[in-house]
Amino acid sequence: MHIGLLYAMPEERAAFTAHLSDYTTAPLDGLTSYVARIGKHDLTLVECGIGKVNAAVAATKLIREKSIDLLISTGVSGGVMLDPKSLVLARAVAYHDVDVRSFGQYVKGQLPGMPPFFPTDDKVRTLAHACAEIRGFESYVGMVVSGDQFLTDSAVLNDMHALYDDVVATDMEAAAVGHVAYMEGVPCLIIRSISDRLDTPGQIDDFSKFLTQAAKRAAELVHDVVQAL
Repeated sequence: MHIGLLYAMPEERAAFTAHLSDYTTAPLDGLTSYVARIGKHDLTLVECGIGKVNAAVAATKLIREKSIDLLISTGVSGGVMLDPKSLVLARAVAYHDVDVRSFGQYVKGQLPGMPPFFPTDDKVRTLAHACAEIRGFESYVGMVVSGDQFLTDSAVLNDMHALYDDVVATDMEAAAVGHVAYMEGVPCLIIRSISDRLDTPGQIDDFSKFLTQAAKRAAELVHDVVQAL
């Protein structure tokens, strides 16, 4: 199996490459990819940059140029009622900053011609949940919502909570990755490690404080999942 891994930030990518005994770098249409092997699986890692468009571009390049069989997006995110050190396995992803409800036939987060949300792969997610339990990680399955905003106020998500009762995390890339995977017909797994919690006075400080630790926890889980596949 050829697995594509997407990371938004260098801290997230470095947390995973630290687990690799050997890897090489190679150009990928304007991006730098990290090529490795774990067990019987080939891996291509890309640090895509922050934001939905960056994530979508990198995901598309990975899938189309490397014939990816499984796309994994991992990194840190803000927790919605979840504290740092928690792990989230997205059952689905959606946009929180898309709104064309004025036309009367769409829900918040839904683009015309697209479903309201993009599901992840049930089988791989179940495996990831089992791997998290073995590690003793506190993990949750739920909806991850994305937008080009670093959210600090959960009230922004009120419309999403009205649609889904399990919104557990928010970030700036997951929905775009799920969207591309859906359109390209590639199964995906989305893992987020909580680095900060919305509505808390020290949220920005927590992000800086827990970034490396949260990225390490996510990387450990991804490594375990790849080995178990």
